[in-house]
Amino acid sequence: MKFNHMNDNQPGSRMLFCSNDMKSHSETLQLLADSRFQVLQETKITGALKTLNHFIPELVVIDSSGNELIALEFCTSVKSSTRLKNILLVFLGNRMDESIEEHAFSSGADDFVQLPLNPKAFLERIKTRLKRPGKTITINNGAEESSMLKIDRESYSVSVGNQFVQLSKIEFELLYLFASHPEKLFRREEIFNQVWNKQPTGKIRTIDVHIVRLRQKLGNRYIHTQKGIGYRFIV
Repeated sequence: MKFNHMNDNQPGSRMLFCSNDMKSHSETLQLLADSRFQVLQETKITGALKTLNHFIPELVVIDSSGNELIALEFCTSVKSSTRLKNILLVFLGNRMDESIEEHAFSSGADDFVQLPLNPKAFLERIKTRLKRPGKTITINNGAEESSMLKIDRESYSVSVGNQFVQLSKIEFELLYLFASHPEKLFRREEIFNQVWNKQPTGKIRTIDVHIVRLRQKLGNRYIHTQKGIGYRFIV
């Protein structure tokens, strides 16, 4: 366990980076240090849990290479802890195994990143993740203001460019949930639990109906279907 070298006396966001092969992540770790992240390195997942007893980071990066089951159990342990549940979990895994990504999110991961890492892309992804959603979310998918999507939590309003989009309360809550966690894959059960605030019922496919209506109003560019699993918001 060690801290990476900081290039500034005023460290930025605190991060725990866990991997049994730190050499493969040396470029990424250096880039994080250069960007003023305070990164604590841990080579064992079991050690990472002990580290969280005295070091509470904003984000944990967990490399599941060769330890998928233990990594999944780690995510479950963190998210089931009242003290740790607000930590962002970024799960590194092999997307060639289609079940790994699904199990990662089911276990509480906030994001899934395919290995091997692209250091620069990973850094930008982490920066985006650490920008916790506020009352207003603004997304611009093009060079013109007419393509800008604005979601205002306080007024429950949505607009694309200068055009106001009329959404029902459920449609708004769905959109806000997705946009607050770009690229995250949401399973239908998780969506139902967070938006309807209750356990899934036999009518869980009602989510699909609301998604269809959202696409009719906003177009197909934002909400992507992961067949047989759920949905993710694409920026």
